[in-house]
Amino acid sequence: MVRFDSSWAPLHSVLLHRPVEPLSDADAEAWGYPAGRDAARCDTEFAGFAALLAAEGVDVHIDERPTGVDAVYACDPLIPTPFGPIVGRMRKPLRQPENRAAAAHLARLGVTPFGRLDRGHVEGGDVVWLDATSAIIGIGTRSDHAGAAALEALIAPRGATLRRIELPWRDGPDVCLHMRSLLNIVDANLAVVLRPWMPTAALQWLEQRGLRLLDAVAEEYDTQGNNLLVLRPGVVAMVAGNPRSVAMLNAAGVEVHTFAGDELCIKGTGGPTCLCFDLWRAD
Repeated sequence: MVRFDSSWAPLHSVLLHRPVEPLSDADAEAWGYPAGRDAARCDTEFAGFAALLAAEGVDVHIDERPTGVDAVYACDPLIPTPFGPIVGRMRKPLRQPENRAAAAHLARLGVTPFGRLDRGHVEGGDVVWLDATSAIIGIGTRSDHAGAAALEALIAPRGATLRRIELPWRDGPDVCLHMRSLLNIVDANLAVVLRPWMPTAALQWLEQRGLRLLDAVAEEYDTQGNNLLVLRPGVVAMVAGNPRSVAMLNAAGVEVHTFAGDELCIKGTGGPTCLCFDLWRAD
């Protein structure tokens, strides 16, 4: 049921949260969005994404219990590790109930968390695993140094290291910016990065580890062109409507599968990596 080797290993099983919570224009501002979403289209797009995963051989587990508008981005309340999921601590106040709800869903699946953060904040979207012993965490408006220290305390006894990378302020805490929006490792030796938003030292460190860095298409950032869900090494899923990103990836030998996500992803500023918590990602 649960195994995790790296953020780019073959994907076999995921946890999703169906968008059962409508986002109207009336409450969009409270949640940090410019406008509401069309609930019917959002649900249709979610079904299409789940179907794409199933067609690629991924076992899909869907939670339909109402939690909050952002619960559809199931990657954030839990942190994947090679030792089992860790229950994180959300920074956005409206999202904090998601930690308990996600842990409850794991319990319904018979999965016991490896641990729980006891201080600070870490959201799953800020954590990238290069391999089974080396991870990166983005330190920004959603994950902090106290949370990183708590995560290190859990994984270090198992021989794993955690490198902290400072993220830019950009639009501040009301607009989500996670590490996985800036860095996508798509194969053992290939990553896509939004270079201008990354620290120079971090880019140099990634190259020293043997990664070839492709420049993401900055003009397609807002349409989730740099949010790539690895289905298996060299094969990714992404939101439709990003032709320059698809061309760039194809030229590098990466196979791309797209799905409609205007309501589900673009309006919510979260792509396919955000929609999934990886239960089983391993060779």
